[in-house]
Amino acid sequence: MTSVRPAAPDDAAPLDAFVRAHPAGTPFHLAAWRRAVAEIFPRYTDRTLVALDGDAVAGLLPLMEVRTPWSHVLVSTPHAVYGGVLAATDAAANALLDDARALAERTRADAVELRNRDPSPFDLPAKGGYVTFVKDLPEDPNGCLDLLPRKARAAARKARDKFRVTGQVRDIDAAPLLHRLFVLNKRELGSPAYPRAFFEAILRHFGEAGRYGEAADLLVMEVGGKPAAAVLSLYFGDTVFPYYSGTDPAFRDAQVSNLMYVRLMEHAVAKRGVRRFDFGRSREGTGAYRFKVHQGFEPSPLHYQVMPVAKAAPADVRPDNPALDLPTRLWRRLPVPLVARLGGWAIRYFP
Repeated sequence: MTSVRPAAPDDAAPLDAFVRAHPAGTPFHLAAWRRAVAEIFPRYTDRTLVALDGDAVAGLLPLMEVRTPWSHVLVSTPHAVYGGVLAATDAAANALLDDARALAERTRADAVELRNRDPSPFDLPAKGGYVTFVKDLPEDPNGCLDLLPRKARAAARKARDKFRVTGQVRDIDAAPLLHRLFVLNKRELGSPAYPRAFFEAILRHFGEAGRYGEAADLLVMEVGGKPAAAVLSLYFGDTVFPYYSGTDPAFRDAQVSNLMYVRLMEHAVAKRGVRRFDFGRSREGTGAYRFKVHQGFEPSPLHYQVMPVAKAAPADVRPDNPALDLPTRLWRRLPVPLVARLGGWAIRYFP
């Protein structure tokens, strides 16, 4: 018979083994992600649930309780593009969902948000508007450039040949550099930026035996010896997940981003044996969406769901919400150092 209980610290290893073996597992289901989030966002409460058949793990629902001035939700998983229930059986999946509902009622949460990558068996309201982009990679890294459409391929060659853009894989020492570039981009978008410590926490917690870069690394691109762009990537199974990136606006004409992702593909194939490139989530119609399509990626819908618990629907508060137009415009006018300082405080309200 299937039982459900809160996850304990000693569960990390068997739960991670379950995630790695599950066809729908993602790096955001791993304990490393929850540890990194908990380290930087201590006001979040880990409510992860585990389903058991006897002593064997039968399912996992990574949950965190997040309270903001406008909502109180259980999220699977905060600051991640994927999450939701992983289960070996329908009985385990349903038991996890029932327990999540009971937990939400006990904690008086407004809702449970499930960031399902794949279609869900649950009859719950959908949270639409998000898509993901995944592409198979060639066995030969020299074939990665050919994956791009003609215009994107020409832009990457322009960066390589005309502007002499170069790339180097780094680890935690490059986190301050990535953060500076990330803040510059977020200021342009009018969105809060993560604190530098979050990037460092991801690199630490995804490392193995204290060695950085085993499951995450940083690719830094330079123009004339000056940092122009960087991307932090996670590695899980046969897939690379470029997750956080930044580009110095001064080097946009050098087409640095076009070449950066080609170099990341080549590195992932040659050094890590990766076979899939997961470009992550975007909202339809955004600049990130258009860039990924320009790179030759086809959008696929994500299957996010929300299980309401309170009578009122949870507030749909996100950085690109039209209701936040005035704060967004004001944020774009702030000095970069202030954006960097305030971002870590503000981002906790957008899990």
